[in-house]
Amino acid sequence: TGSPERYAPCTECASYGAPPTQEMDSHLAHPLYDSCARRLVAWWNVLLVFFLVLRLASAQPSLENGLLSSHSRDDLVEKLTELIHELITEFREGDELPGPPPPGAVRLASFNAALVGENPKGQEGSLFDMLVEGSEEISLAAETIQRVRPDILALKEFDYDPSGETLDLFKEKYLEVPQADDVEGISYTYSMQIVSNTGVLSRADLNNDGNISLPDDGYGFGFYPGQFAFAILSVFPFDEKAMRSWRLFKWKDMPGNRIRNTNPPDYYSPEAVAELRLSSKNHIDLPVAVTTDDDEYTFHMLVSHPTPPAFDQPFLYNVQRNADEIRLWIDYLDVNATYLVDDRGRRTKGLADLKANFAVFGDQNNDPNGGDGINEVIERLIEHPRIARFPTPASLGGLENNDTSRESIPPAFHTADFALRVDYVLPSKTFNVLKSEVIWPSTESRFNYLVNASDHRMVYADVRRKKK
Repeated sequence: TGSPERYAPCTECASYGAPPTQEMDSHLAHPLYDSCARRLVAWWNVLLVFFLVLRLASAQPSLENGLLSSHSRDDLVEKLTELIHELITEFREGDELPGPPPPGAVRLASFNAALVGENPKGQEGSLFDMLVEGSEEISLAAETIQRVRPDILALKEFDYDPSGETLDLFKEKYLEVPQADDVEGISYTYSMQIVSNTGVLSRADLNNDGNISLPDDGYGFGFYPGQFAFAILSVFPFDEKAMRSWRLFKWKDMPGNRIRNTNPPDYYSPEAVAELRLSSKNHIDLPVAVTTDDDEYTFHMLVSHPTPPAFDQPFLYNVQRNADEIRLWIDYLDVNATYLVDDRGRRTKGLADLKANFAVFGDQNNDPNGGDGINEVIERLIEHPRIARFPTPASLGGLENNDTSRESIPPAFHTADFALRVDYVLPSKTFNVLKSEVIWPSTESRFNYLVNASDHRMVYADVRRKKK
């Protein structure tokens, strides 16, 4: 984007033209850099030029007499990577994990911890059994949470257990027990497992193979009910009576939906169209009663985990569903979602209070700069008028994970091993975003071992509500 509006000035003392001062540099207004906005925006303008050159190189690699005559695309990517690394290291001392948030701030986080049965790391059996037995990955996931210490956490890919025993065990055996000698346990007084569409068998043959069976004919992909679900952990209490969810909402009932944008358009039978739900897991609006040293307010957690826009060639049904799952939040924030009926039968236009404090949390499985999803949809969410403007969360570890084949540039913004930005915490404009980062330590960091917890990285944002 490159425009100054995308990168907010120091929230305490600065405007764009102000000279840098020691006081300004002390504020945590910008991720990684801890510096004033004037220098940051200047650097981003330089980077923007490199992005444009990179695009040109990709489109016209054979220019003979111009700027690109001596540079291949790989050379430009290498130079761009070096420049970003210089940018990050110049404005940040070391590669440590974040300290406590500033006074009056609340730390929000989203983490796809891959805590599921039949885990891609190799464990088998139920998540509860895995927690009883223990594993390095589970311990590292807990240690990541202990070191970052979010006040409010959306924990993705945590299997749903209606009894709540699985989440309780994770809290008691892992989160509340230090997972390293130099870290303290963390206690979340309030927690909730969120029921999911994954692994819940539908009544239609969704994949047209003549059988109705899991995992492909579930309302959401899963080998058993609740696989890949998510949980909420908080130091602040929930208002469960005011919670809304749209797990049961039918895809066909969203106006202008993409259910017939598959290849071919009639991929889904009439029976499947009538049956299929929009949310592959769940969409929730969970109010949280936040109290800090100097403030009290209601905060809305808008949480989802759309289906990956992949594993569907050549039919593209996941691509279309991912886009509409993200679009639900756009409509909700636009307050024009007159079609939405929640799981308790309540109709709403969306988050109608335009002064409401909220954040969108989730592994959205969509990158505005690459991947197989419809990028325009996630761009619309990121740039929504009700979402705060702040620097894109970044990391040194992501910068090193420079898989340019995915065409997601720059890699510093990546949040997963597969070289895409898919994990988000997007606070509302009612907040000053003091700092936001991807927890991906570099290979030189003493914390680099934490990347073995999951194929995703935690993303966090420190926010403080704006004063009237």
